[in-house]
Amino acid sequence: MGMLSRLRERGEAFVAQRLQGKGFSLSGRIPSRRGAWLEFTFEAAMEPDVGGERLRLRARSTLNLPGRALRTWFEVRSSSAAFDEGSRALVPERLGALGITPAAGKPLQTWAGMLDGPRPALAMLALIQFDKERLPPRLQRALGPKPLHLTATLANVVEEA
Repeated sequence: MGMLSRLRERGEAFVAQRLQGKGFSLSGRIPSRRGAWLEFTFEAAMEPDVGGERLRLRARSTLNLPGRALRTWFEVRSSSAAFDEGSRALVPERLGALGITPAAGKPLQTWAGMLDGPRPALAMLALIQFDKERLPPRLQRALGPKPLHLTATLANVVEEA
């Protein structure tokens, strides 16, 4: 049995045992004299999807440094259901509210720019989308017969405190 097959089986077993159509979350905070130095949350949820399952992992953090704050948001969405749009169906809806429209057929896209608001801020965003069909044939076979779509989004905002 190959390493990829063992990892897939163990990962599927872990997700099936731990999430069972539910979710898991944790949060924490590292205090400092001026409030929280670091705050973070992590959430994982698995739910049935038409013809498959959907997994969502989210992590958010805020790092407060002297004079500025770094806010990070990371989200992974994956599904084993068949989608006409492929991984584009998993792109977070919030991107549209920011004026970001991901282009079809591009597995990696990035954006950066200044944000309007009461405090000056710089935002950087990266979006990775892939579908099982884009993977090498050997890896496709190792993943089994179900479809696989995955979207990962990473956003960082640096703002003056």
